[in-house]
Amino acid sequence: MGNASPVTESTVFEIASSTKAFTTTMIAMLVEEGKLAWTDKVTAHMPDFRMKDPWVTKEIEIADLLCHRSGLPAYALDGMTLIGFGRDSMVHALRYVAPVTSFRSAYAYQNVMLQVAGKVIERKTNLSWDDNLDLRIIGPLGMNDTTSRQEVVDLMTNVARGHAWLANGSLWITPSNWAYKFFTDIDGPAGGIRSSAQDMAKWVGVQLGRGSWGGQTIVHPSSIEYLFAPSTLIEDAPLVLSYASGWIYLPRSPHPLIFHGGNSPGFTSQVALVPEANVGIVILCNLGNSTSPNNITKKFYELFCAEPTAATSSLKFEIPETPMSPLPASRTSTDRNLPVLKGTSLPLDRYCGVYSNPAYGKFSVRLESGSLVMIMGPREIRATLKSLSGNIFTMMLPDFPSQDQTQVVFSVSPGCPAGSFTFANGSFQDVNKGVFRRIE
Repeated sequence: MGNASPVTESTVFEIASSTKAFTTTMIAMLVEEGKLAWTDKVTAHMPDFRMKDPWVTKEIEIADLLCHRSGLPAYALDGMTLIGFGRDSMVHALRYVAPVTSFRSAYAYQNVMLQVAGKVIERKTNLSWDDNLDLRIIGPLGMNDTTSRQEVVDLMTNVARGHAWLANGSLWITPSNWAYKFFTDIDGPAGGIRSSAQDMAKWVGVQLGRGSWGGQTIVHPSSIEYLFAPSTLIEDAPLVLSYASGWIYLPRSPHPLIFHGGNSPGFTSQVALVPEANVGIVILCNLGNSTSPNNITKKFYELFCAEPTAATSSLKFEIPETPMSPLPASRTSTDRNLPVLKGTSLPLDRYCGVYSNPAYGKFSVRLESGSLVMIMGPREIRATLKSLSGNIFTMMLPDFPSQDQTQVVFSVSPGCPAGSFTFANGSFQDVNKGVFRRIE
């Protein structure tokens, strides 16, 4: 829109969760180097690593970090990214997240476990995840338009601007000075890469070349086979769909499809491979929550792989979304009835104070110019609280597109200021059931 330059093969896009395969590939490299084994306990390489369940802490293996079977709620701790906590803080906070299923029994998409994998890479190499990415993949493959660092993106001139449809039908463009630019760098091992079509074509070449491309071998063919192999069942009807290690495995006729998507505010991506047919495709889109990558992938499979009699049925399968950067509202269903408390609201100053949660830290509620404001996290993100009913408020973040309604419910006793508040939906429910208790 506006005065933007045309897209070229070197235009840089956020690839979001399509990053995960880069991280799992670097883990495979360390396995090949003898620095790790897939079945090693995480604590063997990170003695300070903790989950809330001591048995899981003791038993979780390197392989478990990569295939979404931790037992934690989906998108656990993504809210920490939203308010500016770093990767180390997110990994530390895992000890506060209660499981919702037994370990290895069910699929639940995670970003924080890839952060743990990134930390394992750092511990075994004495280099940052970002440096490892540069030295192990970006440099050898000559991916000159690819980076995981915002300071590098800021120096680039051919960079796509993100877009999002707003509820009123208008199209929002990511500002160049957007307050949430820190998201992508924090996402790092789970979703922090920015790349171009020509660079991602090299990445696809590595996958189809079983670890080699352009005279460079970065991993052994057996590692590629391991990363593609299904590990965790996602759904068994109508499709038998499984998560592998940084990839999703979909059995199709005549050949299986290996793919992964990514979704960040303003961007959607998808990388899809049919190794047996020696073809792959990358779709980079600077529109958030776009359906185009899925639709293009379906058509791609039909054109290259489907039998003529199966052409129609090949368009029926649905590829599940793999969202990336945290949004204010919950990733899970919000169709359930949210609480509505009866009673008279307190004077606004009686809600003011400092409230705390084990993972998310201190949130400050203040009265400014006659309205309540909630200040959150290391970045001191300021959200407005608008009275909805009784002691229920809606929270809205400034400068953030396409927000669903996040509800904050204050708990009050007669004659006392609010003693706590609870997020009735949204990104902060995964620790202490979304409760923040007054401490000041």
